[in-house]
Amino acid sequence: MEKIVNGIVIREGKYLAVREAKDWYWKLPGGEIEDNESPEAALIREFEEELNISGISITRKIAEFPLNFKGRNFYFHSYLVEIAQDPSKTFDEDNLQFEWQPLVRMLNTKDQAPSQQTLYQRLTELGLT
Repeated sequence: MEKIVNGIVIREGKYLAVREAKDWYWKLPGGEIEDNESPEAALIREFEEELNISGISITRKIAEFPLNFKGRNFYFHSYLVEIAQDPSKTFDEDNLQFEWQPLVRMLNTKDQAPSQQTLYQRLTELGLT
């Protein structure tokens, strides 16, 4: 089972979404948790690697859940995150795009990672949508 961590950054009713140039779907910043790495340490590392953002603040764990996608088994650790830096000023990846999307787009099954539908429901339960 692949262990994945992701962070939800929400500003003015929108969330920060990323997409690799080769992928059809948008997802949350994050990635695979390495051996002997905590989910929190992996999240900080992934934000630094993907978005060139340091000094993130993990404010709350919002969900843990398994997901099977295209025959692969994942286990997600999802956190609410605050960032002080503006990604448009730090971002320099050639093969990665980012954009601020309305939270309700997380439910779009045509261009959103399947894990995001589960997270949108959790955000709704927490009164964050």
